[in-house]
Amino acid sequence: MSEIKLVAEPRVDFGKGYARRIRVAGNIPAVIYGKDAEPKHIILPGHETTLAVRDRDAVLVIEVEGEEIKATVQEIQRHPIRPELQHIDLLFVK
Repeated sequence: MSEIKLVAEPRVDFGKGYARRIRVAGNIPAVIYGKDAEPKHIILPGHETTLAVRDRDAVLVIEVEGEEIKATVQEIQRHPIRPELQHIDLLFVK
């Protein structure tokens, strides 16, 4: 398993309109969740994340506000026509 480091921003606004604005800016909305942990909603950089999730077994080391979180890909939602990612669900790794 390889580890790939990504720098993310916390996501504070929710809803369809905000998610669309994130995608128009070239980023991907995502959520990290797991057992006994509060879910974290984040914004990932688009191109780097697309390259990182090619290998679904890769462990992503995501830095959010100085905190490093290890996660793996649970589910990827893709656009039905264009080759772009719409949303990513990640699981915490201990």
